[in-house]
Amino acid sequence: MRTYQTIEVDKILENQVAHIRLNRIDVHNAMNLQMITELLECFSWIEEDQNFRGVILSGNGGSFCAGADINWMKESGSQDYETSLADSHQLASLFNTIYRFRIPVIAVVHNNIYGGGIGLMAACDVVYAEMDSQFRFSEVRLGITPATIMPYILKKIPVSVAKAKVYTAERFNAFEALRIGIVDEVKKKGEGIEAAITFMREVLKGSPVGVNVSKELINDLSDGVLDDAMINKTCEILVSAKQTEDAYEGMKAFFEKRSPNWKGR
Repeated sequence: MRTYQTIEVDKILENQVAHIRLNRIDVHNAMNLQMITELLECFSWIEEDQNFRGVILSGNGGSFCAGADINWMKESGSQDYETSLADSHQLASLFNTIYRFRIPVIAVVHNNIYGGGIGLMAACDVVYAEMDSQFRFSEVRLGITPATIMPYILKKIPVSVAKAKVYTAERFNAFEALRIGIVDEVKKKGEGIEAAITFMREVLKGSPVGVNVSKELINDLSDGVLDDAMINKTCEILVSAKQTEDAYEGMKAFFEKRSPNWKGR
C-alpha cells in the first residue's frame, strides 16, 4: 500500500475500491502543492491497477477541504508568472484527472468545503454531503477568482446560481447545496462514508466495461468546451488574478484579520 504525507489511502470492498482521505487535519485539509502532487500520484497508481472499480474521496478531521492553503496561495502570488502558472496547471490537472478518471469517483464531504474544495468534489461523479457541511466560494474576498474550478462547477449548477454564489461569497449549507444541485444527497453526520460504500456495492454489481464506458459517454456528451484550451485559459486567468494589487491586499488583510482596502487593480 502506498504511503503519503498529506493523504491516506486504503483498499476496501475486497480491494476493488480505493478510499482516499485528505489528511492535513491541522489546516482543515487545505490543499497545497504537496497534497495536489500526492493526489495526482495516488490517482495514477489507482489507474494502473485494473482491479479497482471505484474511488471514494473524503477528508479526515474536522473538514473535507477548506480550499487552497492560504500560505501557498500567498506564496504563489509572489512567484514569477511561469512558476505560478505551472502550479495552477497542477491544480487544474488534478480536477481534470478526477473528472476524466476511468472509474467512478464518489466524494463524501463534511463541515468546511470552500473554494478549491468545492472544485475537488464537483469534479467527482457523485457527492454525499453530511448535514454539517458549509460551502463557500471565498475567492473574491481574497482578490482572486475561482477559475480552475469553474468548468466543473458549471456542470453541476446553473450559470445564474454560480454568479450569485461567486459574486457574494455567501456561505450556504448542505440543503442549499442540494437545492442548487452541487451535491447529490445529504446524509446525517457520520453517515456519508457508509452511503458511499453502499453506492459502490451497487456499482460493483454492474459490468466494469458497462460502468466505465457509460461514464466516458456521459462526460463526452455533456462536455461542451471543456478542452485543453479552456483548461489552459482558466490557469492563465487565475495566475493573472493572483498577481494583482487586490490579490496582494486580500491575502494581507486575511492574515491581519481585517477588512481589505480594495484598489480595483
